[in-house]
Amino acid sequence: MQGNLNIVEEFCQATGMRLNVKKSAGFDIKPGSKNIYVINDFEPKWTVDHQKLCLVNPSEGNKYLGIKVSSWTGCTKEDLFIKLETWCERIGQSILKPRQKLEILKSYALARVAYYLYQVDYPQTKLKEIDCMIRRFVKKWLHLPACTTDHLLYTSTAMGGLGIPRLAKSAPCSRINTKRTVLNSKDENITCFVKTTGIEDEIKDTAEKLCIRIPSNPKRPASWRKSEEKQWEAQPTADKGRKCFEHKCSNSWLQAGSKHLREGDFISALQVRADTYPTRVTLARPDGREDITCRRCKTAPETIGHILGHCPAMYGYRIYRHNGIVDTLCDRLKLKGWLVSKEPRLRDAVVKMWIPDIVAVKDGKVVLIDPTDCKFGIVRKVTTGITGLWQPSVHSDVAF
Repeated sequence: MQGNLNIVEEFCQATGMRLNVKKSAGFDIKPGSKNIYVINDFEPKWTVDHQKLCLVNPSEGNKYLGIKVSSWTGCTKEDLFIKLETWCERIGQSILKPRQKLEILKSYALARVAYYLYQVDYPQTKLKEIDCMIRRFVKKWLHLPACTTDHLLYTSTAMGGLGIPRLAKSAPCSRINTKRTVLNSKDENITCFVKTTGIEDEIKDTAEKLCIRIPSNPKRPASWRKSEEKQWEAQPTADKGRKCFEHKCSNSWLQAGSKHLREGDFISALQVRADTYPTRVTLARPDGREDITCRRCKTAPETIGHILGHCPAMYGYRIYRHNGIVDTLCDRLKLKGWLVSKEPRLRDAVVKMWIPDIVAVKDGKVVLIDPTDCKFGIVRKVTTGITGLWQPSVHSDVAF
């Protein structure tokens, strides 16, 4: 043993490194008769750089890069459920806003656990219990009902979700990517040896069980979030407007550090996105109530679409919201150096009056902006019709 330590000491001296003896330990096992062995039955005289190396029981293990490693059993399994539950309770008791609690959970607590799970093969049943516990805390912090779809939590923020990792899938996915990296090594000897261990079948079976997508390109990592997006799309309540979530502008308010919405508005926006906002149609799902008509106009079912776009009682709020968007666009355009005209009266070649919300001019280019809420097909049709009416022969400063 001392000879091996001398080799380590020479290597450290040659490379300019140093061994931290305080964090190092050794053990000695001597075989006996009839499956009997003796552990650490002598006073050690092992030294490294004139410092004594202490003994340790091989079953106890030692911490290496934050993970307790045993010489006999490898990486020891900790009780992550109790640890994460304690962290979540402390985060919940802190005087923080809901989004701040969520960010601490994602950036620190789950990141630390993810590193541990990347090294240790943790049982799937326990990981599912941990995921269930995390969902319970997150929905409590964000004031979301228990019936809120789990896919809202696990879908990436770029695709309209909160981007929380599902440990039961993310941990195996990380190990799959590690195995694929080894399997596609440039060293042929490593590749040939690994293939004899049946690692390819193991990767395939794990991916099929957990719905993990493995790309054909070996350089691209496996992904599990796509399955969450597809399952969210398959839900009946997520049919309308789901395609809008795929645009980054629709999800900017979900990004970390976003200041677009106040906390109350952020929570309401999450309820709208998950289709759990307490309208009569939403409340009728669990209790089967018959009266789902709007409480204000009594003419149509009370849905988010009806409240925002059709209810006569909300007309004043729609105008206020529309004018707020117009004012914001005008301010941004002026900051960018555009000459802005708000609601100008313009006539086309057939002397028809047009009143667009905003006309912006810069460097001989004209942009017409008319914020409205309507279907994509109508937007394309209206835009095509307007641009075809403004002819350079009539307005010399317009060039399309």
